[in-house]
Amino acid sequence: VDRTSINIELPSQTSLKLLAPQKEKAGIIAPMQYISQQIHTSSQEKSKWKEKFVPAGQTTQLMIGASPETDYTIMTLSESLYKKMHLKRVYYSAYVSINQDALLPALPQPPLLRENRLYQADCHVYNISLIITLVISLTFFPKYHTNHKLLLCFLLLCPHCTYSYST
Repeated sequence: VDRTSINIELPSQTSLKLLAPQKEKAGIIAPMQYISQQIHTSSQEKSKWKEKFVPAGQTTQLMIGASPETDYTIMTLSESLYKKMHLKRVYYSAYVSINQDALLPALPQPPLLRENRLYQADCHVYNISLIITLVISLTFFPKYHTNHKLLLCFLLLCPHCTYSYST
């Protein structure tokens, strides 16, 4: 297995209870914590013969627009997941109303612009740790960075930051 994804789906326990009553927050977070611990343990083992546990890391997905949480709440959750679960990526999916259910909201159209803005904000949250690492590396290990290709690569890391949708 190269990568694993455990989807949170909704950004709060309240929304999870309302829209997916069969799911529990603890039932989602516990496997994420286990995977995070296994990735950490695997990275600490120095054997060149042992294969890394999910080498591409762990991701999750949040549905956007099906519940009333603000973008600030969603970004705060994402930042926490990056820090605590050492996620490689949080994916955002605009909610698409496909059937009539009293529990689910009926949206006239998917919130694609909001999804895009969350990706843009996420890139900045995610890249802050990369910027800090880069600055420390350039400051304390300058002899290893004789050209500016590393900086250029950094600027090209996240394609979501350059996407734009018109309303």
